[in-house]
Amino acid sequence: MTQKIYLVRHGECIANHENIFLGRTLDPPLTENGVNQAKKLALHLRDKNISRIYSSSLLRAKQTADIISSEIGIPFTISDSLVEVDLGALDRKDISNPGFFSMYTQMVTNWEGGHENVKILNGESLIEMNNRLLSFFYQTQLTNSKKESILVIGHAILWMGFIWKNCADRPHRIHDCFMDVACYSILKRGKHGFSVFDLNISP
Repeated sequence: MTQKIYLVRHGECIANHENIFLGRTLDPPLTENGVNQAKKLALHLRDKNISRIYSSSLLRAKQTADIISSEIGIPFTISDSLVEVDLGALDRKDISNPGFFSMYTQMVTNWEGGHENVKILNGESLIEMNNRLLSFFYQTQLTNSKKESILVIGHAILWMGFIWKNCADRPHRIHDCFMDVACYSILKRGKHGFSVFDLNISP
């Protein structure tokens, strides 16, 4: 028996307009458009047989969770294990700056090459991120029936890395696991671990 897991990226937040790497040092709210995106997402998800909702403790995720929770009629649980990957010295830096963007792409390239302990200065590696997420999913497995679907609201780099690291049928590149704001991917979890059901679905 397998369980469906809906991995959701939060709606648009203010910092998404600023073209910066957004990790943890900023905690911006959703924009008006982000709120509307979350409402649309909630309507799309309400007939998916979701029994539990979990959210990152960052504001943009919690606001998205609150909107979805209200529509589906299920309370949500907040977890620090679901916060975005710690980008360390790269956090809040300009994405359009070639030097900063190169730091990010080099980190991702190293992850793809099997160097999963590589990280930005004062940041978090793929291994460190994955360990906290596997611990979270292990705990939810203890408290949920595999007949139930769960919805987990997090962040772009978080889900991108997790899908690539844990799914045997993952895409060839990490960025192929990327999700746009207010989109979601579906994984299946069975006795042999995680597999991809669908990626980057736009409601």
